[in-house]
Amino acid sequence: MATRSNEELQLLSIPFRSRLNQFMSSLTKKRIVLNWHKDKERIKRKLYKDDVDCDTQFLLCLADYYHEIKPILLQSYREEYPEEPPTPAKLKEWMEDCAIASSVLGHKKARNVWLEIIRVFEWLMEANLIPMNEKNVLI
Repeated sequence: MATRSNEELQLLSIPFRSRLNQFMSSLTKKRIVLNWHKDKERIKRKLYKDDVDCDTQFLLCLADYYHEIKPILLQSYREEYPEEPPTPAKLKEWMEDCAIASSVLGHKKARNVWLEIIRVFEWLMEANLIPMNEKNVLI
C-alpha cells in the first residue's frame, strides 16, 4: 500500500522529484515562506487602514503585494528552471511542486504558505492583474 507521501511525490515534476531536498533547502524559498506571515499581516493592516470594501480594491492590494514578491518568486523559480521562461502556467506548476514537496517533507506550515500564495496568484490571473509580455512570459 502506497503512503500519502509516496503518492504526493509522484505528483512532482521530474526535475523537482530528483533533487527534492536540494530544491526545498533553497534560501530563496525559505525566505518566501518565512516572510509570508509578516507580509500577510501587513496586507491585512493595509486593507483595514484603507477601508477596502470591494473585490476590486482587494485585488489591487494583492497585485501590489505580488509586485513586491515577484522578484524573489522568479529568482527561486529560475534556480530550478534557468532555461525556461516563467509563464503563468509554469510558475503556478512550480509553486504547486513547492507545496507538494513541503507536504512530502512534513513541512505543513510551508505547504500552507505555498497554497495561500498559489491562491493569490490564481485570483490575480483571473482578474488579469499579472503582467506578461506578448509571449505570455511574466514580466
